[in-house]
Amino acid sequence: METLQKHMLKSLISKAIAFCIVSVFLFFIELSIAGKEMAFQQVPYLVVISTLFFALSLGGGVLFTLVMKNGGKKAIGFYLLGKVLRLFLAIAILLIYALADCRNILAFSMNLLVLYLVSMITSIIFYVRMEQKISKKQ
Repeated sequence: METLQKHMLKSLISKAIAFCIVSVFLFFIELSIAGKEMAFQQVPYLVVISTLFFALSLGGGVLFTLVMKNGGKKAIGFYLLGKVLRLFLAIAILLIYALADCRNILAFSMNLLVLYLVSMITSIIFYVRMEQKISKKQ
């Protein structure tokens, strides 16, 4: 399981780098399209969304190691739970933003969608790689 933790750490580092790069690109896209005021208004939200998705991935990685230590018998349920939690997190973030601060909701929802997709894609890549490595060992 030592290698599982090593690969999880690599995955989390690459996920953090992906969130940083995508957030910077989103900032510059908003800066060029909508202007300086809206772009800077969205920066704290980009940081919060990225942090929440990263925290969810960190928790998912810890649960993944526990599932794999038990032989991976409940892996399908774990994958489903991870996807559902990520979706509910995105919906909750959008609802909280809509109720609290409705300014530039279109830009916010686009940022949320892109960061949601980044989180989903990087998680899928990690789980597929780990499943391949585990199946090669067996």
